[in-house]
Amino acid sequence: MNKEAQFAIANRVDWCINKHISFNIYLTNYCNLRCKYCCRYCNITKHPQNYKTEDVISDMLHIANKIKLFLIRYNGGEPLLHPDIVELCKFLGKYKQKFDIPHTSIYTNGKKILSMPDEFFKILRQYQIGIDYTKYPKSSGIDYNEIIKRLD
Repeated sequence: MNKEAQFAIANRVDWCINKHISFNIYLTNYCNLRCKYCCRYCNITKHPQNYKTEDVISDMLHIANKIKLFLIRYNGGEPLLHPDIVELCKFLGKYKQKFDIPHTSIYTNGKKILSMPDEFFKILRQYQIGIDYTKYPKSSGIDYNEIIKRLD
């Protein structure tokens, strides 16, 4: 598969164009939850795939030279499962500064946040990268109060 097809299809980079331009990057199609209502169909993924780190960086740089973005968000499946998520967050922060992107965030289910290394939280604070997380029933085992403490 050529790079353009990989960029457009396998990695499912979505555009939302209205008043502002948002760039949602799906880092992986794998998730650590099995929600019956998953609109990304991550709950039935048989062959997890990660968006290659070098391709994320290359594609983001390509986009930056074409349009002015308002928001960049890492999505998934569960983006915190990407093996290079710390490196990708560091790149996102530097990218945000270089290209003057007002908003950057990671959209997560929250299950892995508390096990992330300290460097991850340092990068989020340093570059003001937001964490957007969904709330699931208590049976998911996610302690949202602990997540808020860790993010502060």
